[in-house]
Amino acid sequence: APQVVQVSPADESALVPVDRPIVVRFNQPVDPTSAQAAFHISPAVVGTFQVLTDTLIFTPTQPMAFDTPYQVTVEAGVTSAAGGRGMAAPYRWRFRTVPLPRIIGTDPRDGEKAADPYTPFLIHFNTPIDPATVMPNLTVTPPLSPTQVYTYFSPSDNTFVLHFGAEPSTDYEVRIGPHIADPYGNETGQTLTVRFRTAPLEPEIGLFAPGVGTYSAYQPAHLYVQALNVSRLDARLYRLDPDQMAASLSKGWYNFTPPDSALLRRWSQPVEAPQNERVFQRLDLSEDGGPLPAGLYWLEVSAPELPPDRRRRVQFPLIVTPVNLTLKVSPREVLVWATDLATGEPVAGLPLTLYGSQGRTIAQATTDDQGLAVIARPAGTEGYGLWVVSREPFSAASTDWSAGISPWDFGLEPGYGMAPYRIYVYTDRPIYRPDQTVYFRGIVRAEEDVRYSLPTGLRQVHVTVRDATYEVIYQETLPLSDFGTFHGEVTLSPTAALGQYIIEVTFQNQGYSTGFLVAAYRPPQFEVKVTPADPEIVQGQGTSVTVEARYFFGAPLADAPVEWNLLAETYRFQPPWGGRYRFSDPDDPWVCFDCWWWREPPVPEPILSGQGRTDAQGRLVIPLPEALRWPDGRPITTSVRLTLEATVTGPDNQVIAGRGEIIRHQGRFYIGLAPRRYVGEAGREMSVDLVAVDWEGNRLPGQEVTIQVSRREWINTFVEEPGGGHWEWETRETPITTVTVTTDERGEAVATFTPPEGGSYHVVALGKDDEGRTVRSGLFLWVSGPGYVSWRRENHDRITLIADKSRYRPGETAEILIPSPFQGPHWALVTVERGTLRRYELVRMESNSQVYRLPLTAEDVPNVYVSVVLIQGEEATGRAADYKVGYVPLTVEPVPQTLRITLTPDRERAGPGEAVRYRVRVTDAEGKPVRAELSLDLVDKAVLSLQPREPEAIVHAFYGQRPLAVQTASGLAVALNRMVPREVEEQVQEVKMAAQEEALPAAPAPTQGPVERPGEVEKVVEKEALAAAPPPEVDVRQEFADTAFWQPDLVTDEQGEAEVTVTLPDNLTTWVMRGVGLTAETQVGEATVEVVATKPLLIQPITPRFFVVGDRVALAATVHNNTDRTQEATVTLYG
Repeated sequence: APQVVQVSPADESALVPVDRPIVVRFNQPVDPTSAQAAFHISPAVVGTFQVLTDTLIFTPTQPMAFDTPYQVTVEAGVTSAAGGRGMAAPYRWRFRTVPLPRIIGTDPRDGEKAADPYTPFLIHFNTPIDPATVMPNLTVTPPLSPTQVYTYFSPSDNTFVLHFGAEPSTDYEVRIGPHIADPYGNETGQTLTVRFRTAPLEPEIGLFAPGVGTYSAYQPAHLYVQALNVSRLDARLYRLDPDQMAASLSKGWYNFTPPDSALLRRWSQPVEAPQNERVFQRLDLSEDGGPLPAGLYWLEVSAPELPPDRRRRVQFPLIVTPVNLTLKVSPREVLVWATDLATGEPVAGLPLTLYGSQGRTIAQATTDDQGLAVIARPAGTEGYGLWVVSREPFSAASTDWSAGISPWDFGLEPGYGMAPYRIYVYTDRPIYRPDQTVYFRGIVRAEEDVRYSLPTGLRQVHVTVRDATYEVIYQETLPLSDFGTFHGEVTLSPTAALGQYIIEVTFQNQGYSTGFLVAAYRPPQFEVKVTPADPEIVQGQGTSVTVEARYFFGAPLADAPVEWNLLAETYRFQPPWGGRYRFSDPDDPWVCFDCWWWREPPVPEPILSGQGRTDAQGRLVIPLPEALRWPDGRPITTSVRLTLEATVTGPDNQVIAGRGEIIRHQGRFYIGLAPRRYVGEAGREMSVDLVAVDWEGNRLPGQEVTIQVSRREWINTFVEEPGGGHWEWETRETPITTVTVTTDERGEAVATFTPPEGGSYHVVALGKDDEGRTVRSGLFLWVSGPGYVSWRRENHDRITLIADKSRYRPGETAEILIPSPFQGPHWALVTVERGTLRRYELVRMESNSQVYRLPLTAEDVPNVYVSVVLIQGEEATGRAADYKVGYVPLTVEPVPQTLRITLTPDRERAGPGEAVRYRVRVTDAEGKPVRAELSLDLVDKAVLSLQPREPEAIVHAFYGQRPLAVQTASGLAVALNRMVPREVEEQVQEVKMAAQEEALPAAPAPTQGPVERPGEVEKVVEKEALAAAPPPEVDVRQEFADTAFWQPDLVTDEQGEAEVTVTLPDNLTTWVMRGVGLTAETQVGEATVEVVATKPLLIQPITPRFFVVGDRVALAATVHNNTDRTQEATVTLYG
């Protein structure tokens, strides 16, 4: 019998809208007449009924009464749509409608004297209201700034929230008018005035310094304390014994309490500042304002207005030293370079101790004549928080002192430690159907920073395969071959779950996983290739794109309909060495350029489309015009990535897609811009470095560039709309200056200008190529001035090293330009890095444009990172010692480690079921034969088109680009001497740099084929198939496979040769034979070759995927003549 299972509004609901429908859902479809007759509401409401199977809906034709309780009853007797007994018992529930609107309170309340300094203003209502009626009924004194207003209505508690930029210690008056209304037009009729005062900001102090700071023993010792609403600073300075360094590390600096006996000085300093205004107070640490003796100090600063708990006071360890320690930290060792802060010269004979993060002594060393020492890190040493300390003279540095000079600051991928093994596992193909067999092979190597060897003592690995629900479907322990490989196979269940599967390999606490996809796919019968005539063009250049459709058995797909779309998206040019330069012109200064963790991809927009048909060769040539426009009609004048997507429909209505890409450059060259500071001051000169390069990133000397500088402002307008409205703005740019420069022999130039006032400045670089096209780049700078907050970014301690090219072969010598900003002779520490510190050298810089030459060897494959640390002492400039760090990544091609694999079939075309012999030959990079172990797999190309395999995946696995696992740290990174008052003020707020991050380029989409759901295709019962069999003289193809052959352990002879014979299945397709090989010395390689399986005359039936009883179907067939003669064929249907 029917039962009520759900009602709306729910029982005992409040604030129910007066026009809300009442919904009753039953446990089964009900008879509409009996359901309507059983429905009653009290008090009575006029309305209409609708019954949808198991749901009754009552909609009031007139609003219900406000603030009224209602009871709804569904009487017993409601019958099922199928008949039978009626509902046994009545069902009743109650709800109450919304009341008329009233204000029931505000926050802050009237008369409040100490509201939160930055409080919003909240109006609480007894019922939902129309938010659009609130702001016209509010008057706030002092008047609101439109840019500070943000409003919203919270339906959960019927509260209207007004954020208006409240200031501390300020009196406010809010007048509320009577015309605030609910959604039905009922007004509150209330006139209220709310007066309140905000509290002052809470007292606070803050130290302008990192967690630990260094000071030169040659410089006056002072630092800056930020103070807010305090009357004085109370300071205590302690001098600690160096032995307490280790003890404090074990407890943590935060929990450290110095002994009273270590108190060196105690003093107070008055603070004079207006209320609620932060000021920066200089604190001299010595009584005479001079230097402090070298040593370890502890500073505590408090104020009488602060609470007594130590969380609110400043506690700060301070290292005063005449020696700067620069650290290069790798997973295996720490390289220390000691230099004198006054002279910048290396410090020899300095005893050093390496401490762990808990104060444990790890190792000791002494610097050599070049001030260098290498301290080994035993296995298991923690990867962060290490300290290097010298006792006499005292100095210390932490491996964490890397602000502004970490790998990601240079746009490099950081690495974290090194695994002792490298494991690579692959399958014969990336995608499978249920009831198929998955073949896999794995390779294990011991690794020491891309130096490989066969694993010693390892004889087997454990392999687990998990399905898409993470259930284990396979577990085996597999032996390793003499080549360090293992292999296996797992047959999927006919009812296997669809989705991503995982292969896990474990041994000796090491683990690795890879995956494959299980899907109910149907292989496509043809493929679509989209080939541009020119992969790169320039603005104003026309070109063409060829769409080609061919069956996998080799025949062209002629006279097939083609639909195509041309998409355009912004393309940001960036040569691999140009990390600090910006080569585009973003128009939004609030988009973060350097936020590597956030990259919003550009959205491709369709700009052209069309249709056509393939010719007799299966081709369609699509011309692209010289002039292109965005969808809104604007000409495309910037650099864009053009993607032509083409879909081809086959005779059986299969739709297959392909795509190709073209880069359309704005001009023949690019201009890169790099400011020396993103934040400047009004009236002080600012400089912007620029570089001109061609499409390959080669530098262009003698290129004239015009720099236009303008000041940007925003004109804001508030747009009223339901819910509170929003802000829209227009930009206004005021030209400031124009500068023309010409690039030097390195393709570089410098443009300078002086901003007259604070604000945002747009710097645009313009050039002309030989054909007169305009080349444009731009960036935003920020300038502080009167009335503006002084913004700051960290001091820029990076330089850009310039390599003569980005890719090298072993045996070549890289030439690296070191553009030092320091004048006069000084020292440079040059290191070659990757997973470890590979080599290092101390170089005397005699000029500020010195070239360093680095011979590259096979051990530098696949890439290394060259780093340079420059040091300048105080005596050179009379100011604080300075340092700069530069990086440049170099790619070294893995030529010696790459195998040349040749797969040669005895024919290029074969018939189904025929045997094909493949000859295999493997040589090294010099063509000498080698003994290697290979896997061979023969896979249907139609299946691979669904999810292509990564080419040369084994080469990438073992010799792909590696991250940088070496960190640079320096005492100068936290040197308080280098932080001046102007930089102190800039510390208050980080500037969002104006620029636009390039999106990662999307990989070309694979050719797509149709995918079916499990169960869509029923298996044909054998006896039914036999009943429909053709005559015996007709050869029926029925042995089909997606993988025709798999051999995981083929070993070549001493001549590097082997041979296999494969009997092809009955598929008419292109078969792809892949050989993946390696030697015991971990030379690796991969090769593929294709064989077309076809017949001179073949037929393709065109049928629905399945039938049901009673269907009437139209059947068709395509007959392909692959001979060079005209043929006559009779098509017969057997059934």
